[in-house]
Amino acid sequence: MRVLAFDLDGTLLTKNSSFAFCHYLCQQKHLSYFHLIYSALWYSYYRHWSHSYYHLHKRIFDRLLRGQNLSFLKTEAKRFVEKHLKKMLYPPALRYLEEQRKGQGRAVILSCSPAFLVEPIANFLGVDETVSSIYTTDNDGCLLDIAKVIDGKAKADYMHRYAYDETVAFSDSFDDLPFLEKASRAIVVRPDRKLRRFARKNKWEML
Repeated sequence: MRVLAFDLDGTLLTKNSSFAFCHYLCQQKHLSYFHLIYSALWYSYYRHWSHSYYHLHKRIFDRLLRGQNLSFLKTEAKRFVEKHLKKMLYPPALRYLEEQRKGQGRAVILSCSPAFLVEPIANFLGVDETVSSIYTTDNDGCLLDIAKVIDGKAKADYMHRYAYDETVAFSDSFDDLPFLEKASRAIVVRPDRKLRRFARKNKWEML
């Protein structure tokens, strides 16, 4: 069986879904624009100075998500997807999803973004399987802490279950190199500078 494994942000989507969702919540007046600026500054810091997805996730979780009701976030995420997702899609990567829809394989989305956001995006795209960052909740269903963050290594570890299948991995980020190298075939999508250089050296396909 052929397995198509996709990163989400910058790969299937042209934007970062978490940042776009934060912007949406600001527009709906559920968050202040201070939160949007805070997220942008920490994301910029991560891109230039840090390589820890967990560190980035923890900072933003503590400021924006801790104490938020999970059911509320799921409802708003579904509305966000219905209203905004189409204009965020990247057609060259989406064409590969047609193979899954035609019964020529299965697809999975592996993303650092929160499960409450990744799952409705996957449903919209017709992808049944997702691996994404998850949180613990208290007795009232409010977010309490981070349970798991999905980074490049976690994506690579997940690919072990498909060790005997033909796997095709898609990503835009050099941080996902362990994931890309685990696949039978790697395709880089709108790659960052380091990944572009590595892909050219190894003659990987680029979209």
